[in-house]
Amino acid sequence: MNKKGQKQMSPIVVDHGVKQILVKEFKTSFYYVNIALDGKKLTPTTLAIRLRAREMGGISADSINE
Repeated sequence: MNKKGQKQMSPIVVDHGVKQILVKEFKTSFYYVNIALDGKKLTPTTLAIRLRAREMGGISADSINE
């Protein structure tokens, strides 16, 4: 759980180039994309970024540990 008591989602791992594409596609900052992929914020935009990252080949950090 994070500071506000919300559940934190598992991180999504993508290449640096994919992050740059997400920045341009969502017209946001690199920092915000990192927060979204780390699962630290649960807003509609971060959830859309996470979904698009998975579509572009991102994998959940949970599946890496298994």
